[in-house]
Order: sequence, then structure tokens, then C-alpha cells
Amino acid sequence: ENIPASSAKEDALSHNEISIALSASDLVDDGDSIFIGSGSLCFALAAHLHAKKELSVVTTNINAVPHLQKAASNIYLLGGDIQNDGDGFLYSGGPSCLQQLSHIYVNKAFFSVDALDMNAGITTNEVFQIELLKAVTQIAAQPVILASSHIFDRIALHRFGPLQSFPLYVTDNQIPDSYKNYFYSNNVKLISAYNI
Repeated sequence: ENIPASSAKEDALSHNEISIALSASDLVDDGDSIFIGSGSLCFALAAHLHAKKELSVVTTNINAVPHLQKAASNIYLLGGDIQNDGDGFLYSGGPSCLQQLSHIYVNKAFFSVDALDMNAGITTNEVFQIELLKAVTQIAAQPVILASSHIFDRIALHRFGPLQSFPLYVTDNQIPDSYKNYFYSNNVKLISAYNI
């Protein structure tokens, strides 16, 4: 018996990813317009929005679409080249994605990135993700980074900017105290999810 790809992906989510997704879903209100980026954390968020109503969702996260159909009255999948993030999650990318964003505005935007470091800032392994971060932060009232504790104190190839470029992070309860202090002293809001 074949398991649908989205439920197999859901089964592979860690407790940390689910707890982060549940905390992030509390930020979403009925009727919101939101952007959901690529990767497993954003997929987990999409899977936990089913209780919301009348959402308008813009996304590059191909695997998330079946889950979003439960909560969204409008889903706009940005078109472009189909990419694989290395963990088997598919997303759309490329210049046409960025062009489509120029006519869109959202209340909230949710991203995950590859690495967070106090000195190097926000970094990713894909240059397109940097372009997408830049584009979406321009069209979102509240941009949010979803981050598992294991990506802290790590550096990827392409730099977006300092950690305080984003006003809000949702993470698990295992991030180093040095980062909690850094966020506090730079007026960055941190929502720490507790293990479920």
C-alpha cells in the first residue's frame, strides 16, 4: 500500500519541529494572509493550520499544499523551477517566483533557514533563498523565522544579514542562553516552544 507523500513526510517530523510549528500556528489568525516558505518546519506549520479559517496562503512549499487546502480559502503556489531541499521536500524557486511576489502583500511570513550565528547572522546554502527572504520581507507586515536549536552556532554559504534583521523567531527550548541574551539585548522577540 502506498502512503501519500504528505503523510509520510508528516510522520518523519520530529517532536521539536512539531512543537515549533504549534507555537508558530498560534501567531496565525483566521482570515490572515500568510507566506509559508520551504523546508520541514514550514511544512510542519502548514500541517498544523487545519483549525484556522479563511486563510489566504502564498507558498513555495509544494509538499505543504495538501495540508493548506484544509485551512485556506485561497492558495497561491509560486511557480518556477522545482527544487529539492536535500531532505526530500520540494519547493518552487527561480526568478519567476520573485517576479510573482511583486504584486502580493501578506500579514505574516514564515521562513526556515539553514544556519544562525551571532557573527555571521542568517545564512542559507541556496542563493535563491536569500533572494526570496529579501523579497518576502519587503511584502510582509510580520516576518518570522522558524528555527530548530541545532541550526544555532552554524554558518552556511550565503548571508542574508544580522540576526536582528528579523523581528521574531520561533524556536525550541534548547537554544543556547547566549542567543537568548543576544535576542533580548537586540530587541528581537523570541518564542520558545516547549517539548510536547
